[in-house]
Amino acid sequence: MIRKLQDQGKIPTARMCATCEYFSANVYDDAVRPHHCNLVNAPFGDRDLRLDCPEHQEIR
Repeated sequence: MIRKLQDQGKIPTARMCATCEYFSANVYDDAVRPHHCNLVNAPFGDRDLRLDCPEHQEIR
């Protein structure tokens, strides 16, 4: 629903990790830091997910 509202221009697109080309979800077996950011080449966890990242690059 959020994506649909963003596509319609009714709400701004969030620059979140989950929609970033640098984000790789669940690539590690580590329960605390399962994700990887390819921009900074580092693992990170759910508590570190950004909601408005200035380096965000939308998935193409």
